[in-house]
Amino acid sequence: MLALALVGIGALLFAGSAGASRREVRAYSTTLSSGEEARETGEGDAGGFVTITLDPRRRQIRYQITVSGIGPGAEAHIHEAPSGQDGPAIIGLKLLPDGSTSGCVRATRSLIYKISRNPSDYYVHIHDREHPHGALRGQI
Repeated sequence: MLALALVGIGALLFAGSAGASRREVRAYSTTLSSGEEARETGEGDAGGFVTITLDPRRRQIRYQITVSGIGPGAEAHIHEAPSGQDGPAIIGLKLLPDGSTSGCVRATRSLIYKISRNPSDYYVHIHDREHPHGALRGQI
């Protein structure tokens, strides 16, 4: 009987800790490079770095992006796809003309949880007019 009670308490503690982790703020950083592009090779001398912070309680995705060597008309997005594959854009990120920016976008908790569970299935994608299919990419 005592063994069953201990198993039950252990299960409750595990379930409670799993629920708490879903509410945690999580940050991910990655390098952006042209070699990560799935469809075309981006700008060879371009590069960058991005930090993504997922905050399910506030329903926010915060980001800091620094890039160099990209052309005019650059845009940034978070896409859903594993490494080596293209996927749909799911979140738009603002990118300043000089390539450095930080910001915050609203997102549903379910999307934030989905990204948190498998961050490597998502990537940050930078494209410009010369490279409409991608200048830089970094898997989260």
